[in-house]
Amino acid sequence: MHEVNLFPLLVSPDALRVYRYHHRAPQKFLAYLRAEGFYAEIRGEEVWVYGVEDPQARAPFLGTLTPQGAKEAAKAFNGYLHRFLTQKSFYRNGGVWFDPEDYVEIAGYLALEPRVPLEVRLHQGYWVEAVRLGETYFALVDLEKRALTKATLAELGGEVLQRIKALQESPPLKAWVPHQKRSLPLEKAPPRCPPFPSSPGAFGDGGS
Repeated sequence: MHEVNLFPLLVSPDALRVYRYHHRAPQKFLAYLRAEGFYAEIRGEEVWVYGVEDPQARAPFLGTLTPQGAKEAAKAFNGYLHRFLTQKSFYRNGGVWFDPEDYVEIAGYLALEPRVPLEVRLHQGYWVEAVRLGETYFALVDLEKRALTKATLAELGGEVLQRIKALQESPPLKAWVPHQKRSLPLEKAPPRCPPFPSSPGAFGDGGS
């Protein structure tokens, strides 16, 4: 069950900009910008950054543009929202944002027989997107839950991980790297990272 909310954006459309950069490795530059919370894309031989602030990146700056049309304006509003959430220490996994410090601990079990006890931390997840209704832009917020195991990869052990993988829906199970605020495939994640499923249904609720 999802709960959707609309919030009017207080940023003026006049503040929206497209910042144009050149970089010898555009894909690497794009990954850096997105990790910093900026909304960016590759346009031809340039990298365009949408939002209300210049990222001040170490790359040749080619100038600014005013967004043309509703589509580019929505990208710039999304750039503003992404940057705002990143600065508030929200973590993004795919299209879902969540606050890693805001969670409820639940004592549960893996939904397989025999049952294996497993404590998880249930986070409120937010799908956030700028949308235009008439002449006004809103933040569309769709709520859902995301669960991370309380135990790390090293503490869980191989058998439990295999059980979680067996329940996991696509996309594949990943692990969260706390100090980097990003996710990695299990095979590349450090032992101290907790894994999480894309679907909270992998866990059974044993009460709080």
